[in-house]
Amino acid sequence: MAFVSLLFYLLFVLVRPQEFWPPLQGLPVVMVALLVAAISMMAQKDRRFDAPQIKILFGLVLVIFLSAVWNRWLGGGITNAQKFLTTAVLPMIIVSNGINSTTKQRIAMIFMVIAACIMVHQGMSQKASENGFGWAGVQLSQGTRITYLGIINDPNDLGMYLVMTLPIAMYLYKSTKNIFKYAFLGAAMMITWGVYLTNSRGALLGTMSLLAFWGVLKFGVKKSMIAAVPALPAALIVMSMFRAIDADEESAEGRLEAWYDGFQMLKGSPLFGVGYGQFTDHHYLTAHNSFVLVFSELGLLGYFLWFAFLFITVLLLLTIWHDKVGRHVKCDRSETNVMIAKCFTFSMLGYVVTAFFLSRSYTPILYLFAGLAIGTYYRATEAPKKEFGRLIKTEAHTLFGHYKMYIATSCMGSLVLIYLATRILL
Repeated sequence: MAFVSLLFYLLFVLVRPQEFWPPLQGLPVVMVALLVAAISMMAQKDRRFDAPQIKILFGLVLVIFLSAVWNRWLGGGITNAQKFLTTAVLPMIIVSNGINSTTKQRIAMIFMVIAACIMVHQGMSQKASENGFGWAGVQLSQGTRITYLGIINDPNDLGMYLVMTLPIAMYLYKSTKNIFKYAFLGAAMMITWGVYLTNSRGALLGTMSLLAFWGVLKFGVKKSMIAAVPALPAALIVMSMFRAIDADEESAEGRLEAWYDGFQMLKGSPLFGVGYGQFTDHHYLTAHNSFVLVFSELGLLGYFLWFAFLFITVLLLLTIWHDKVGRHVKCDRSETNVMIAKCFTFSMLGYVVTAFFLSRSYTPILYLFAGLAIGTYYRATEAPKKEFGRLIKTEAHTLFGHYKMYIATSCMGSLVLIYLATRILL
């Protein structure tokens, strides 16, 4: 029941039939599906809540509320905290507990790939249409860029989802031993074509980062750098087919100005920022950078928590497949778990790269994928045990303690790097 309700939730969040199928239009199916999935999860005997990301995100919910209070907007604090809780925190927890077996996780991954193909197909119907409208009733963005519905109604959001789903399609292709593997290869090709049709610069760079990371893992740093030299002209040709990525371009200049103003917002309110969702009240454009958006809206407290969330999510995946990182944790490093953990490491890399050029700090897409990553870690490790009625310290929390200085250093280092890039390019 819990897994079935999870699939229905993913259906309504990603595919969104309630927006193009008349019988469902106007019904609060997303919230109903979320509620049913949450109740079903609580009925499970093997549910787990020991991932450090859960405490981190509840801390972020508190910062979202306090940030609004600090900026004299109590009502907004309650509304925004509730929104983040229901679109990010709770879905992540539900997903992580819903995929408590390899079979269930594989089904969920197949579902997400199918959803990506549906999105691309709707985009292809937009391109084939004379008026730019696809079968879902959505029109091309800016006359040329494909898009979809709901939380993916922007070409950049669609591009981000496709980039994060591409590693899943490739994992399914590599792990399938029958003729259906070629269906997943076709899905991967369709998703890649979809990235091109979004004409999203961030998605393009995200896709290229996946290819570069694969090369490093497969051939090592030196061989990958050598191979990159003859591949550079092809990469430049591909990049030229997208909207220009140039610091001298008008939109790029506006992007850098937004980053600079983000630092001014941080300077004016270093602890709590200007408030969740309030960036555009202080600048005429959005931040165009998820990192800048968080520290400008939620200050250093919110930024550290959000950055730690990303860091720990990747770290838990690395413990499963990376020997040096995983030496601190006892877990099941079966071939399947290692492949899945690598798959979601690629997905998280795709998010980080695309998010650097987009304001998508709070997108539900990130937290759905984080839930899949946490679920992978849950399956590979033992559930926490109780001593004298209290939970003992888990492997994940031990890992968090071991790397906490790396997290803090990386967090502050990211601020310095973004600031230097802004000052140099502006």
